[in-house]
Amino acid sequence: MVRQWRAELLGNGVSVTMAAKADRLLRAVLMTAAEDDRIIARNPCRIRGADAEHAEERPVLSVTRVFELAQRIGKRPVGSIRGLKKGEGYRVRFWRNGEMRTHPEVFATRAEAERALWRVPETGHADFSQDRRFRAFVLLDTFASLRWGEITALTRSDIDLKVGTVRIKAAYTERSTGEMVLGPPKSKAGRRKYPRRSFRHSPNTWRSTSRTRPVRWPSLEPRAASCGGVASTGHRRGRKQSGPSVSEPGLS
Repeated sequence: MVRQWRAELLGNGVSVTMAAKADRLLRAVLMTAAEDDRIIARNPCRIRGADAEHAEERPVLSVTRVFELAQRIGKRPVGSIRGLKKGEGYRVRFWRNGEMRTHPEVFATRAEAERALWRVPETGHADFSQDRRFRAFVLLDTFASLRWGEITALTRSDIDLKVGTVRIKAAYTERSTGEMVLGPPKSKAGRRKYPRRSFRHSPNTWRSTSRTRPVRWPSLEPRAASCGGVASTGHRRGRKQSGPSVSEPGLS
């Protein structure tokens, strides 16, 4: 019965890691029932190796690649997409050296036109704007090793430019409904301070933010950005992207 239960878990798309966690929990429950409570004669959860996890090591970016990502993320082309009459396609227009230019190609779909518009700044043939808060976000998250919920919960008062520290005192957690809830860190050890080297590259971001409100990180979801919301961990897992300029160099 236990083997059938595990096989059904894996057959329904449950990962090996989650199946191993479930196996350990079931084994502990049945062990109590068998040895302490004497409800059953013996523990039937005895599949060898079923509780073992063999997670692959996560890739780690080099420091050079981190700074490349911080430099490229947040770039947006200065341009627009216009639909032609009678459904004949889409034109891409963009600014270059202060003048409006038109892409020579006509694109069949709006998606193709958007991809072309995002590629133009990468070739240096168009002007672009850049939200520098993304740079501060990437560098701080990398060099301070913050959890997603911790960095999104930072307020200006948590950052001391004179002493040079970043204080972690709260964190956001995401519920199954997608709601972001603010609360204390996971443990007492989660309340900590980091040295200034974690954010020395973008000091203007901190000086321009009020002391009590959350740091105004850029949200990858337009609705959240418009209402000052908090980006969920789903963005970090890749449900959203800030544009092809992030993924093209292999930094996604």
